[in-house]
Amino acid sequence: INNTLQNSELALRISSRNNLPGADDLFIKKFNNLFSTGQYIEAAKVAATAPQGILRTYETIQRFQQTPAQPNQSSPLLHYFGILLDQGKLNRYESLELCRPVLQQQRKQLLEKWLKDDKLECSEELGDLVKPVDPTLALSVYLRANVPVKVVQSFAETGQFKKIFLYAKKVGFQPDYLSLLRHIIRTNPDKATEFAQAIVSEEENLCDINQMVDAFMESNL
Repeated sequence: INNTLQNSELALRISSRNNLPGADDLFIKKFNNLFSTGQYIEAAKVAATAPQGILRTYETIQRFQQTPAQPNQSSPLLHYFGILLDQGKLNRYESLELCRPVLQQQRKQLLEKWLKDDKLECSEELGDLVKPVDPTLALSVYLRANVPVKVVQSFAETGQFKKIFLYAKKVGFQPDYLSLLRHIIRTNPDKATEFAQAIVSEEENLCDINQMVDAFMESNL
């Protein structure tokens, strides 16, 4: 369309609406032109609607992050993410960079809503970002991201010891129970004995009892 009719706007609209390849250069050129002239909101629309996600990159996010918000307007970055959320699910980088300022603003309820609506791509990094704010919410992220080591560690840290054994069996994961016990002894010593008893009460021989005793003795417990 662009080559035959010399109508780049029509080519852009058709390509965007039908998610068609072939207009990459046109979209990139338009995005750069809008950005360079300070038309950040329009640039956000172009980046969010470009076909095949060609502009949904970490570099695009960085450009918006470096752009200050105009008076009485939402930041171009949040406007960009808003369009993407309306369209569907964010990718890994987008999820991280949206949640970072949201958590800094103590608005974790937004993150909870996005998780519920399946708008975020969960990852270990996102779970690590959430954990200092809400360990239970971080556990939900780790579960969705399928990060067994962090799931088990989170269950242990929140005192949900029985769930460790159930989860490990369900996903076929073999936790390092001695390391977990040492971690609990360091971070939550009041719960360490309860965790040790839970390990021993399981039918399978999950951990050497002598090593468990040594772990307590090393910490003078």
